Amino acid sequence: MRKTGLIVAILCCLGLLASACGGADFESGTAPAPKPLPDRGPVAGSYQQDWQIEPETGTERAGFQLIAGHLVVASKTGLRAYDARTGKPTWHYREPGRQLWSWATTDDAIVYGSYREEGDQIHDRQMTGLDARTGEPLWDAAEEWQVMSDGRGGSSSSPPEPGDAAAGTVLVQDGPLARAGIDARTGDVRWRIEQGDVTDECAVGKPSTGNGDSSGGKLLLAELSCKVPDQILAGIDAESGEIRWHRPIPRFSASGAVMRGGVTLLDDVREDGPPVLLGPDGSEIFTGPDGTSCSCELREAGEDVLLSYRGEGEVEPGLVRIDPRSGDVREVSNWPGRSLSEESVTVGDSLYELGDTASGGQALPMMLSVTDTAKDQAKFAHLPRTGVQPTGDLGQVQQSWFGVAGDRLYLAEQPVDPETESNKPPTIRAYSVADATEPTALGGVQPSDWPDPCAALAGVVRGEDVSTEPGGSVDIGDVTIPAVQCRSISELRSVELQVWWMSGDAKQARQLFDHMDGAGKSTVGADRELTTDEPDQVWLQVGPAIVSVGMDALDSGFSTKTREQALRKIVSNLRKS
Repeated sequence: MRKTGLIVAILCCLGLLASACGGADFESGTAPAPKPLPDRGPVAGSYQQDWQIEPETGTERAGFQLIAGHLVVASKTGLRAYDARTGKPTWHYREPGRQLWSWATTDDAIVYGSYREEGDQIHDRQMTGLDARTGEPLWDAAEEWQVMSDGRGGSSSSPPEPGDAAAGTVLVQDGPLARAGIDARTGDVRWRIEQGDVTDECAVGKPSTGNGDSSGGKLLLAELSCKVPDQILAGIDAESGEIRWHRPIPRFSASGAVMRGGVTLLDDVREDGPPVLLGPDGSEIFTGPDGTSCSCELREAGEDVLLSYRGEGEVEPGLVRIDPRSGDVREVSNWPGRSLSEESVTVGDSLYELGDTASGGQALPMMLSVTDTAKDQAKFAHLPRTGVQPTGDLGQVQQSWFGVAGDRLYLAEQPVDPETESNKPPTIRAYSVADATEPTALGGVQPSDWPDPCAALAGVVRGEDVSTEPGGSVDIGDVTIPAVQCRSISELRSVELQVWWMSGDAKQARQLFDHMDGAGKSTVGADRELTTDEPDQVWLQVGPAIVSVGMDALDSGFSTKTREQALRKIVSNLRKS
């Protein structure tokens, strides 16, 4: 069933044993394998981009994972690994004629499930174990195992997200009714649970085994079938296969449960009801307040877990930190988010979240908040990457993945071709802190140094009865920019200006501006210019400032000459400010 051993691994790597390796195509980099990344994240400071890569993944959505010092990119064509510090390729693994079906990772190994497709039929499923540091094949098995995710099997996802693993054990579906724990390094079956191993009645709502002690993060979640027409949701010891707790769920209905750090989130207890958390022994340790519901997200935070939940009506959303051993609950009151999402990551006690909208208005860059959930403190920064796309391509870039490790942030974005609606290869960027001092204001520039939007419009609209209408403000933490918009109006014409960002210098502003599609040379004296699909709207970079200008006229519109004169006047005003 299984072929292991150093000789087989060497032959696989040399491509001399195709029957044992499934015809694997394995390449290793010439540089030594990178060291694992430190288990910490960066502080809130001034960020710089370290590197950028565009891996070839075909038209499928890609999956991403930080493991053993690598950033691993998964697509149906295989795995590609890059040094997480430099972005340089280290190894890749694929099986010609076969597609990735499911995968899972541990601290030092990757389990790779693949199949062969003929027409609409799937054949010849198998699994391979890989060394995460080098990509070398460790073992392969011709079993039709399928990696499970959040206790469930089913078809592979797109993008292919890693499945469940704990304590070096990967949870797989072994046939329609059985579950097995596979040693990720050897492929050995550590334990197997079949239908007959579960209680006859499936009616136990409290722990059936175990002493109630926390097993840390060494539990796996599984949906199991019983002898009667029902199912159970079970917490299984990853090393021994012992069922530590189980509770009934209706057959053929997905439980909607997820497990993080041995704690299980239930969001189907009752329709539109509050979230419920089960501790490592299966007991209920937390129920959300009345008026709250899921969509919820569960994250590990050191030895505790974080739960975000949604508010209904006048009930505000919330974020709580829960000790699974004692059940103690603490609200994170200084949390700046509204709900956790795929763009949120925890490293130890720190919660990292990306967003493009500041309180009270929009800011141009992607905003980063770093919340110390133990101390209940939040700090803010920004990435040199636009969070607002002013051209007609808004919404055509999908933010695929956000990762944090070893003093770096990683952001993968995968664009969609608007004509074919198919995915293009992703772009992955890595960021580190250039200055560890937290910015005192947006971009490190004091609010008083931001340009006055009404002063930038002085003299642009001429004639009698010209009025100005200032407005808009942006809040990031304790910093407030009082006015970022202004409109200058006459009887026939109006010009509206919005200040989107004020960088520390012109170089930073240009780097940010050039992230926007269509940015180019200016014809009106600005450093850079971008014309959007909106009529009579243009974006300008003038020194450290980035603004947008919209023009409207009730007569025949702005002539080319009048439009150019207005923009040149705005550029001149901004340079004087």
